[in-house]
Amino acid sequence: MGCIHMVTNKYDSRAVMQRVREAMDAGRNSEACNSLLHSSSRSLEMQNALGVCWMRLGESDKALAHFRSMVLTDGGVCYREDAAPVAMRNFATALLLCGNIAGCEATLDEPLCGDGPGVTRLRNAISRWRRGLGKLERLKFALLGDPYGARVVLDDPVGEL
Repeated sequence: MGCIHMVTNKYDSRAVMQRVREAMDAGRNSEACNSLLHSSSRSLEMQNALGVCWMRLGESDKALAHFRSMVLTDGGVCYREDAAPVAMRNFATALLLCGNIAGCEATLDEPLCGDGPGVTRLRNAISRWRRGLGKLERLKFALLGDPYGARVVLDDPVGEL
């Protein structure tokens, strides 16, 4: 497994991101994650990619905490006005992977989240999950809300770079 050396400028940052994309496309998410962790760059693109790596490695809680710091204010209650749409969508994905359907849907409803294939993909996954429930479960969740901890299956690859 190759090692990407410490990034010191924006041109190196682009080269690292290219290699990170290639590693992730090949399913070498651990290698990509290590490259990002050893980079000195803290650009939005690299921070976003790090969270996506964690989701793809099955570290949903770590990804959720990471994206939470990118999209929520310091108090953790309000969305940052400058939150990037891709980070918002990945935050919604991490919420869903952690079993928080309501939080995912609330995030997707935020104008900051934007629109597009990532939003549609998440909404479709939740829809498929709901259609797979029995009548009694659907009635129960319609009255009480979706259960926390429910496992909604997402198509690979998880997350947006």
